Amino acid sequence: MLPIGPKAQVMLKKYLDREEPTSEQFVFPRPEGKCCKRLYYLAVVDACKKAGVPRWSPNQLRHAAAKEVRYKFDLDHAQAVLGHANARMTERYADVSFEKAAKVAREIG
Repeated sequence: MLPIGPKAQVMLKKYLDREEPTSEQFVFPRPEGKCCKRLYYLAVVDACKKAGVPRWSPNQLRHAAAKEVRYKFDLDHAQAVLGHANARMTERYADVSFEKAAKVAREIG
């Protein structure tokens, strides 16, 4: 289970069964006997096609989200969002920010 922020909740509301979603409610329930990872991959590919954007894979989306979280917050936050027990794994997804290193260099000299 992952926390979903208010902006995403607005976008996902049409997929929910109830007017007021609960923390236990799944947005995309897994069909019986189906491979969840494959369905997720196909849903992302289909959404890209419908949106007329270059095709992305779920791993690319996860990598991009991890980078954004680490840039805006820090490694601990990215680790929590990705659900990693070890920060080393998170570092594979969420690169170190060159902009932050440049800011330190400007301010410290």
